Amino acid sequence: MTAKDFMAHREAPLPDEIAMLIASVPEWFAQPESNEEYIQSARSMETWAVRDS
Repeated sequence: MTAKDFMAHREAPLPDEIAMLIASVPEWFAQPESNEEYIQSARSMETWAVRDS
């Protein structure tokens, strides 16, 4: 396995990506009402993302 460089930076809101992340781990996020609150909050809260450089 090789090491990768990652960069963290501030981004525009990413509610669709948050929704995909939540949906990908239902065993961690099993409360639909809370999940919707997380997604709605992601529309207005500060967003940081880590991506391959």
